[in-house]
Amino acid sequence: MTKAEIGAVLKELRLASGKTQKEVADLLGRTQQIIGHWETGYSQPDANTLFTLCDIYGTTVDDAFGFKKKSDSLSQTDFLFIKKYHSLDEHGKRMVEFTLNEEFCRCESAKQKNDEDNIVPYPQYPTVTKKDIKTFAARNKKKGVTDEKIAELIYNLFSDKE
Repeated sequence: MTKAEIGAVLKELRLASGKTQKEVADLLGRTQQIIGHWETGYSQPDANTLFTLCDIYGTTVDDAFGFKKKSDSLSQTDFLFIKKYHSLDEHGKRMVEFTLNEEFCRCESAKQKNDEDNIVPYPQYPTVTKKDIKTFAARNKKKGVTDEKIAELIYNLFSDKE
């Protein structure tokens, strides 16, 4: 792999991560100019810096440069999902685990049944429960708001009228 090819990969990774050359330079304690030199192939980072860059960009050297292409290796997207998961608080992690488990069970069930019609549509708007309606109505009882009026309002706001 040439310096220019390495530079092109580094630029592509940086852009995919949504970072500017200045942000990467600040994270590394280097100048923006050196980041530009690496991306154009004028020079290249040392091995340790290359590993750090890949960590900043949310990937591995193996995945970024195609060294280890096994079917069980993590993709860049997988790696980013894992990084995001680790930054969640406990509630967020429980929500992700719940959704993952439910969807896994649904898909496994569909495989056994060979059922293509098992997908529950993702709601386009926030879910409003009967409890939400009753709570809102109770708070606004003096204003003459009834459960029926709230339900009608929600229906009018969130129904597809196109």
